[in-house]
Amino acid sequence: MQIRHRFTDALIDRRKDIGMSRGKAAAAAGLDISALFRLERGQREPTFATVEKLALVLGFDVMVGRGGTIYTWEDTGDGS
Repeated sequence: MQIRHRFTDALIDRRKDIGMSRGKAAAAAGLDISALFRLERGQREPTFATVEKLALVLGFDVMVGRGGTIYTWEDTGDGS
């Protein structure tokens, strides 16, 4: 499975788990709602800056490791 697909699936799951609407998540991350919609549908490749913003808003840590980016959903206490 590609990193992008893992990220988009995990992004949707995390956003729903904490009860945050797409609009609220987009606004808090400084994104246009249509950009977040395309990202969640896998139609847009996220930049690392976008991943960092969403991590802060949704309360997860981002780690970059050998072979690609690894997204972890450990609560950082910032997003929920």
